Amino acid sequence: MRIVIVIILGILLTFGWLKQEEKYVSNDEIIYAETGFTPDISSVNDLESRSCTDQLNYIPDPEFPNHMPSRQVKVNFHFMYDKNGKNNIAKKNAPEYIEGLLWNLNNRIKKNVKMHLPLNNSNPALYPGYQYVLSPDPKRPNDTGIYYHYDDDLYWFVNKGKTRNDYDKRAFEKYGVLKDEVLNVFVMPHHPDSIASKTYRNQLCGIAFPSQNWTKIAGSYATLKDTLIKNGKPFIRSGWFCHGVYNHELGHVLGLHHTWGGNDGCDDTPNHTNCYSAGQGKGNCRENWSNNVMDYNTHQNSWSPCQIGLVQRNFANKKSSQRKILIPTWCKLDDENPVMIEKNIVWNGARDLESHIIIQPGRTLTINCRVSLPSMAQIIVKQGATLILDGATIENDCGDQWDGIKVWGRGKNKGKVVMLNGAQLANNRVSFKS
Repeated sequence: MRIVIVIILGILLTFGWLKQEEKYVSNDEIIYAETGFTPDISSVNDLESRSCTDQLNYIPDPEFPNHMPSRQVKVNFHFMYDKNGKNNIAKKNAPEYIEGLLWNLNNRIKKNVKMHLPLNNSNPALYPGYQYVLSPDPKRPNDTGIYYHYDDDLYWFVNKGKTRNDYDKRAFEKYGVLKDEVLNVFVMPHHPDSIASKTYRNQLCGIAFPSQNWTKIAGSYATLKDTLIKNGKPFIRSGWFCHGVYNHELGHVLGLHHTWGGNDGCDDTPNHTNCYSAGQGKGNCRENWSNNVMDYNTHQNSWSPCQIGLVQRNFANKKSSQRKILIPTWCKLDDENPVMIEKNIVWNGARDLESHIIIQPGRTLTINCRVSLPSMAQIIVKQGATLILDGATIENDCGDQWDGIKVWGRGKNKGKVVMLNGAQLANNRVSFKS
């Protein structure tokens, strides 16, 4: 009996009757539906919030991290000195300081702490989905991404009084490197004359210029001078001490605003009195302190879901200044880690993916916004699965071509592709070839 079964299976395989058919979808196989089309499935995510500009549609789903890959933000650092090379961290110590600083910045982002305000909130502490990467200028021999400038007129920072220069842009205009491609960070000392005054606060502070992708940070040297001298391995600790101010000012460059007053664009960051630290102060400040990175507090270690959505929306916006300072990791295909659609999913925000998309049998992926796929990436719609492109554009954003859409199965069990509301397949290689 077993021999007979084996023979029958062999015959079926020979004639291809059991072979899983896989082919690129052809133009006459795509379903061009009218507006208001409703898929014939029992459970689809909420289709009401469809805006491609709503930051809430860019909040990462921790269950599916590669549906919104982590972004890499390019940064460089400029140490400003007087003409004698004084009044800032010693040049020989600067690289180690930056190494420790970047480790601490990125580690704090990875370890996003639950928000303290509003009290007793249920907001999840999600991974913000970005990291900072030191980025040298490839056109400069032996460049490290760390620069040293000696300028009596521009090395200093003053944020009050007649000589106030916190909004002065001349240092960036004169010394900025890859201004349109890298976030430039200027590490500056407070002016010695200001520090000598009893009324001037010698503290860590900074200011950001989001539209130009740069920031200046003051006080690292003066505040940490004793620490740098007294400790054998001081720089990791120094990076820890400064991380809050740096993440705060860089957060402004990424599009975030102060949360304690006015409207920062997020409902999950309540207005408050900007209390500085947990358990310190009087009255309301003993409980109503903030740990949000965009407040003035000693913690600055929390990003709200909406704030994360704002940053990710800016990264996905092809016209934003923030997108210009990203390493375009979505241009190179990661063939080993496809985006697996294993339940019915709706994507309402734009995405830049790094791999293939595979829709598992019987599942539906609905795409309502722009999606960029790397060169040679495919969308695979397995048997009984459905891909719905509702006003979406599928493209390659790197001047290349993504491969196309493949459907699996035969007859009524064949994967389906539905396009409506002006959906487009742009610069794809073979999507309309039968």
